[in-house]
Amino acid sequence: MLLGENYARSMGLAVKRARFLTMLGASVLGAVVTAFCGPISFLGIAVPHLCRGLLGTSDHRVLVPAVVLMGSAVALDGADRLAAARRCAACCRSMR
Repeated sequence: MLLGENYARSMGLAVKRARFLTMLGASVLGAVVTAFCGPISFLGIAVPHLCRGLLGTSDHRVLVPAVVLMGSAVALDGADRLAAARRCAACCRSMR
């Protein structure tokens, strides 16, 4: 499929089915890794793909620094949101 949908179709590949099975497999593998290793490993899997999509390049000279910065920003944002949710939950419990 990397050579294009028309080429894959001409070789006899059911493109929609192949795309669905690829996405299903990737989703299951991502879920298993996250369940086994925790959310930090999910960041390691997801952030490079997010950067590649946002920047629209596969040049590693651009991607590696962007992944480092975006990974730290996403982890910091997640930690901040978790802390805020815990503060809110503690505040709500004290009002009862």
